[in-house]
Amino acid sequence: MAAPRVLFVTTSYPCSPVDRAGPFVHSLARALVRCGIEVEVLAPAFGDARGRTMIDGVAVHRFQFLPARWQTLTMGFGGVPAALKRAPWRLLQLPLMLAVAAAKAIGAAGHADVLHAHWLPNLLPLIPAGRLRRRPRLVTLWGTDVEWFERSPSLQPAFRALLRGADGVVAINEHMRELFGNGDDAALRLIPSGVDTDLFHPRERTPLRTRLGVSDVELAIVFVGSLIPRKGADLAIEALARMSSTAKLLLVGEGPEHGRLADLTRRVGVEAQVAFLGSRSLAEVAEIMAAADAFVLPSHYEGRPNVVLEAQASGLAVVASDIPGCRDLVEHGETGLLSAAGDAPALAQAFDQLAKDRSLRHRLGTHAVTSIRDGGLTWDACARRYADFYADLIGARATGSLRATHASVERS
Repeated sequence: MAAPRVLFVTTSYPCSPVDRAGPFVHSLARALVRCGIEVEVLAPAFGDARGRTMIDGVAVHRFQFLPARWQTLTMGFGGVPAALKRAPWRLLQLPLMLAVAAAKAIGAAGHADVLHAHWLPNLLPLIPAGRLRRRPRLVTLWGTDVEWFERSPSLQPAFRALLRGADGVVAINEHMRELFGNGDDAALRLIPSGVDTDLFHPRERTPLRTRLGVSDVELAIVFVGSLIPRKGADLAIEALARMSSTAKLLLVGEGPEHGRLADLTRRVGVEAQVAFLGSRSLAEVAEIMAAADAFVLPSHYEGRPNVVLEAQASGLAVVASDIPGCRDLVEHGETGLLSAAGDAPALAQAFDQLAKDRSLRHRLGTHAVTSIRDGGLTWDACARRYADFYADLIGARATGSLRATHASVERS
């Protein structure tokens, strides 16, 4: 059978090497292309990124649904959820965006074998496209959509109804699979995301630390992510202020919380210990990680945070919130440390533990690198699992056995 052609529909897709909007979706697309699969991405325009282009072998079509200065619902730090939190009136843009996306998807679906939505709301424009073009529909739940489901009971009936419009569902962590599956349902599969181990790996640290102005006697802790409330960078700053050891916090990323976080560093007296490094390309992030001793992700909610895998592949001692998405990736005391979510004193204690015990840092980092290698947690391995799922959906369509997603969604 010829390699399938896949249409991605997503509201978050990177516009540049430093753009952190949905970088994992692009990583998956690149890995699929390496597998010989043709991928076209349909995403809203953002800034100067519009029209058709090729990025790393991936065809990207960015569509306009409003004049550029009004089209503010998608992209940017934190994607649609962050945009709505900053300005709830932007919800008025949603019907128009979905209508234009549906029209574009109907046209593009004629050249695809599988229609693949990223985040549940992006399944909506694929439902008419799948029915008109008779193509199977797949959706990957990346985490933010499941967070809405868990925190908003009023949305749950609509969430379940929309899931029934998919022929296949991908959960990226065990918590999601348990939430929506029953263990024997072929329509829902667990496909963990991966990491680029050619880019993220241990390196000689001394020259990298010198460039960053980090001494050998201080614990260098790196945070990578959008500066939005959900990521909890404020907790890392508060924990730094509570430490009894010397440490430096490297914050990589940008977002609406930047000003508040800078004020917080001054208020708690750690301004000299915190470096705001701004947005960086993945290559730069890999170098910064390789220079550090530890990585922190104090998030309040995560799906399957790829940045943790990147830190582990870099050989860092990871400190992450004890939440479902992180528990899948961090074995406490073996491949990292888990700290109670929202608890700055507990986070400070974990930092101090790493600062005072170099052998612990080394052991956690070494075990983390091994777990990435032995667990097959690469993007190429992830892409092969998606390729198998695509083939099964195409085969089911050919035999007429394609079915709406799992009855367990309705029962659970």
